Amino acid sequence: MIPRTHRRAARLITAGTVLAASAVLATAGTVSAAPLPPSLPTPATTADPSVVAGMQQYIPALMSTLTQTGPDGKGVDPQTLAQATTALKSMPNLPPQVRSMGGSVIGFVNGTGKNAVDPNGPTAPVSINSPRVQQFLYPTIAQKCVAPTKNNSSGNAIGSAVVVAGPQNVPAPGPGQGQSGYVFTVPGTGVAVDGDSNKPLTVSWVNLDTHQQGVAQLKPNDKINAVSGPATYTAIVDTGEGRVLSSVYGTMVWKDATGKATSCTVAPTMGMVYV
Repeated sequence: MIPRTHRRAARLITAGTVLAASAVLATAGTVSAAPLPPSLPTPATTADPSVVAGMQQYIPALMSTLTQTGPDGKGVDPQTLAQATTALKSMPNLPPQVRSMGGSVIGFVNGTGKNAVDPNGPTAPVSINSPRVQQFLYPTIAQKCVAPTKNNSSGNAIGSAVVVAGPQNVPAPGPGQGQSGYVFTVPGTGVAVDGDSNKPLTVSWVNLDTHQQGVAQLKPNDKINAVSGPATYTAIVDTGEGRVLSSVYGTMVWKDATGKATSCTVAPTMGMVYV
């Protein structure tokens, strides 16, 4: 039987997966992305709708499966890990990029850092020497978040998430030792404001080494893009040291120069960092 805390962690990671999996395919056109705050990587400028849809449909389930511990309560059940690897390799109609990203998640969980299905694909951070700033696996979609255009009839926008292992000075005021800092930004929008407390922009996380888990809200940060945007939200979380697997999803709200507010649903995206 899976311990209760880990069953809850699995639910936390997958919460929100259904928020918009079916709607992601409606994304049209290319949405430009602006730089994130200084010292953070520049996000991608485009997102392939089929890859985003594949991410929503498969990666959360994979991450949920891989948070289940083995019979000894220490680490992932080897049999479960082997089954997940086999399923990833054989699952039909899965975009190759999603398959490769799934391989990097398995490499993260098994502690090798190697991509389990794609030798040339992305690897995973698995030691203190890994980069301390990590972009999430793929950009996500903020639905109907900007005015529709000829090239983007849906009005969907690209959202980018980054996780920073402390100690660092970004996002302000900076995560300390044993903390993770999260930054989520949506180019093409205005200033971030507090949204619906019942459906907040959320990060769910699980530390694979300590088995700690939790949920935190991402909030507007008066030190980052607070004057003219784009909408940027941050959180600093006591995740503890070790391999931290995270998901960002929920609802964001931004306002334009006239004060008009726009609310958008953010489809889940997943990230990994070694703290």
